[in-house]
Amino acid sequence: MKTVGIWSPDDQEGTIPGNVTCSAHYFDVQNRIVAYSWYNQGTRFLDVSDPARPIQIGYWRPDAATSWAPYWHRGTVFVADISRGVEILELEQGAYDAQASGTNVTLTTQYAREQARESDREPVPLAPNPFYGWACPMVASRDDSGDCGAGACGAPC
Repeated sequence: MKTVGIWSPDDQEGTIPGNVTCSAHYFDVQNRIVAYSWYNQGTRFLDVSDPARPIQIGYWRPDAATSWAPYWHRGTVFVADISRGVEILELEQGAYDAQASGTNVTLTTQYAREQARESDREPVPLAPNPFYGWACPMVASRDDSGDCGAGACGAPC
């Protein structure tokens, strides 16, 4: 087996600089478009028509997001997000234009900036999984009254 192509959100449009939770997680493919979640770096949409040169044609990275599993269904993407719940997305024409021209998407309109602006929702508190640590965070208790104490995450006490 050999590596044909590689893609990472590093230095890509829509990437949060600095120390955030970012690792490749679940993905799904439809019509040569990969929907790929990266925790705090959101869900990325990659055109893989040329697997040696995947390009980002869209992304969804709202503040306070912890995206981990996107699934295509009839042209719509359902994204499971630990912090925000299930988000339902559809690509706009600009993503398909980027795919047709073979160019990476760029954020150019005020409307898009408004769509990506900071959410007024507080992030869900997370705690490390008792077995896998921060590689698989769990929702933490919102109060300290549980039997497991502060940061209880549903694990056996």
